[in-house]
Amino acid sequence: LIVSFVALGVAFLVCWNFADRIFGWLDQPLAKFLPPGEKLVFTRLTEPFMLYMKVAFFAGIFVASPVILWQLWLFISPGLYKRERRYAAPFIIIASLFFIIGGYFGWRVLLPGTCAFFLETGKQFKQMIKVDEFFSFASTIILATGLVFETPILIFFLARLGIVTPAFLMQKSKWRVADDRPLLPRCRGCVRVREEGRLAFLRRRRSIVANRRKSSQIEIDRAQIVVRHSANLSPGHERM
Repeated sequence: LIVSFVALGVAFLVCWNFADRIFGWLDQPLAKFLPPGEKLVFTRLTEPFMLYMKVAFFAGIFVASPVILWQLWLFISPGLYKRERRYAAPFIIIASLFFIIGGYFGWRVLLPGTCAFFLETGKQFKQMIKVDEFFSFASTIILATGLVFETPILIFFLARLGIVTPAFLMQKSKWRVADDRPLLPRCRGCVRVREEGRLAFLRRRRSIVANRRKSSQIEIDRAQIVVRHSANLSPGHERM
């Protein structure tokens, strides 16, 4: 836990020097829908300073994610078998990559669609969007999407431990489709179809991973049974 906080603190200090650039990149999905020359506003004197602190902390989470995931692995590894601990490096690399890809997906796909929808809904009013409120909105979408993309990794290890099965995932997948729909923007049909298709692919992928993992585990268990049975046969038994 201490190592994770230290890594996050170092990442925060590094990202603090680029907080203005990071926020400029973060608000691009909204800026393209605003009238020319219009900017976000702030109503408190300390709001820009606090905003950049939040931006640095937010970016630091992504930068420090490999270290945080590594510490998480060290926490759970004592409860795993020796053959399962060799997945440490793939777990850190793949989980970090999925988290970053998920955040990019939220920024690239979900955030522009939701901004367009809400701006279109309130077009009869004069808009004065606060920087702090926009950052809270955007960071929630990006972080939530990054965590959603972590579910294949979670399902993989739950399947290894026998907690979930492919049949259970296939049975519950239809409910996940229904639950995801309120989260998708309704501004444009093509955007929604594209987003729901990608989320459906992600759900199907995790079911396939769990199914393959279960089949592989069954084959390994069978091989171990054969080896143990052969080892228990002594030379005396063979002569009998």
